[in-house]
Amino acid sequence: MSEVIGAWTRIENQLRNEAPAAYRTLRAGATEAELADAEGELGVALPEGLRELWSLHDGIHPYEAGSEEPNEGLFLDGEGLLSVAQALLVHDILNRPDGWLPQWIPFTADDPEDPFCGLFLDAATGLVGSWNRQDVSEPADDPGHTLARHLDAIADALEQGTDEAGWNGA
Repeated sequence: MSEVIGAWTRIENQLRNEAPAAYRTLRAGATEAELADAEGELGVALPEGLRELWSLHDGIHPYEAGSEEPNEGLFLDGEGLLSVAQALLVHDILNRPDGWLPQWIPFTADDPEDPFCGLFLDAATGLVGSWNRQDVSEPADDPGHTLARHLDAIADALEQGTDEAGWNGA
């Protein structure tokens, strides 16, 4: 089992057992054709970990019908997993010559339906960075901030019952 799938399995188990409303926001996985189309549109190969993650779940349904708590799906340190289609839209919005690199692939957002900020995965380095629509996006300043380690930190936080993973590079 890959590190990304291992970390995601821990997250999913916590959601299933401790936050069933959040668990129900997970969408079915993206198809191989959808992932290949995304690579064609982006002009870069999806990193294997992101491909695995989207194969398991193509983002979230942002709101569960009848929910009193509209943010159940924002369990990734206060952000939601973008679908492949949403990631492509965000990429198009951010893809400008003044601070955005084409190999940066958004994968989370504060609100997947109306994203303002979130995280991206650098397809060239495998590192996680932050993006937002107002300021310059930034690559990770910690060479160990990979997708697998990011998801591990979130899984740790969920298992410990804390609100945020608080990336510390550990």
